[in-house]
Amino acid sequence: MKEKNQTQCGNMVGMAIAYKDAAVLLRVADQFTTQLARSPGVKNPQGISLEFHRAIFSQILLYSLNIEILLKSIILADEDKKVRGHKWTELFNKLSTERQTTIIEQMREPFKGNFSTLLASNEDTFVKWRYSYEKKELKCDFSFVENLSNVLTDIAMKQVN
Repeated sequence: MKEKNQTQCGNMVGMAIAYKDAAVLLRVADQFTTQLARSPGVKNPQGISLEFHRAIFSQILLYSLNIEILLKSIILADEDKKVRGHKWTELFNKLSTERQTTIIEQMREPFKGNFSTLLASNEDTFVKWRYSYEKKELKCDFSFVENLSNVLTDIAMKQVN
């Protein structure tokens, strides 16, 4: 890989990990808030709070941005090509067959057999969720998105270290 691309790849991975770290921090805050809400003496007659919904929304947005940037950085590192776009399937298909296999094999078991379907059904999460005010309904397989983020982070970290 060219030195310039190596630097850019490292910067991309650093930014993607910052997004992931922010999502993880939001998850920890959610867990704390949920535990607090379930504590004796705490009343929440409306159910889940608006703050909880905002935190989940933010986690999904941050994880999906993390995935997009990491796919692009892995392509840059492996193929020495800069790519554009938001569709995860299109980005994933630019990876070598060997790299695709590595990613799928590192996914947790429930996602391995349905990887292509899950990738396609979640691929535009970032675009849809960042413009959520335009949508009546949003769907996302949070567990898949989180697992894919973790796998791609591990791969990208090995590339830049």
